[in-house]
Amino acid sequence: MRPMSLSQENVLVNGNDTDADGIKDTADDSVPGETDTVRVKAGLPDDASDKDRFIVDRQGEGVITVWKSPGKSGGQVSLPATCSKTDFPEVFYVEGVKTGEGGLKFTHVTEQGTEICSRTLTFTVSDLDLDIDSDNSNGFTTLFGTDYEDSTEETEPKYVFVGAGDYDSNCVSDSADGYDYQPGRGDRFVPLRITFPKALDKIKNECRIRFDTNSLSKTN
Repeated sequence: MRPMSLSQENVLVNGNDTDADGIKDTADDSVPGETDTVRVKAGLPDDASDKDRFIVDRQGEGVITVWKSPGKSGGQVSLPATCSKTDFPEVFYVEGVKTGEGGLKFTHVTEQGTEICSRTLTFTVSDLDLDIDSDNSNGFTTLFGTDYEDSTEETEPKYVFVGAGDYDSNCVSDSADGYDYQPGRGDRFVPLRITFPKALDKIKNECRIRFDTNSLSKTN
């Protein structure tokens, strides 16, 4: 049995919202245009008997989900699954759901249930970590990232003052000044720290930062 060419795959938690429907991809069962699932091709041996069976099972509770199509339109693959040579789905699409170790185990057995061989593809699921002074107690320092702040960063706002001054006296408010803006006395920026997981090869991947202004009002 030759289910894959790799023994381990590093993936990120699929926490974005590809189709912009307000639902995180990990909680969305239909994501047109999804590109964050990992395609796994499991080839079967040519000499397998029509009476042989192939068992596919998932390892790691809640770490990964397995789909029939990249955009999830076909639904999840029901696992564990026992298939014959003719109805074995050779292509699977794996999604990272939470950080941890997960895997897909493929087992080739005879009609009587005797194991011939098995292979496991292991997934290390990681996530980017964003930290900010969520409890508004550290001013403009980078002394943040406590467990409490991690638990509140998606629900508690970070308060930021409007840059309404004109420190360089060019009749343009600081918030509207461009790349040639010369900072004046007292200017401060709120730090945001992005931590990449160790398993992520930053050279071979890109990090896209998107600022959602739709969630802001004129007053806050």
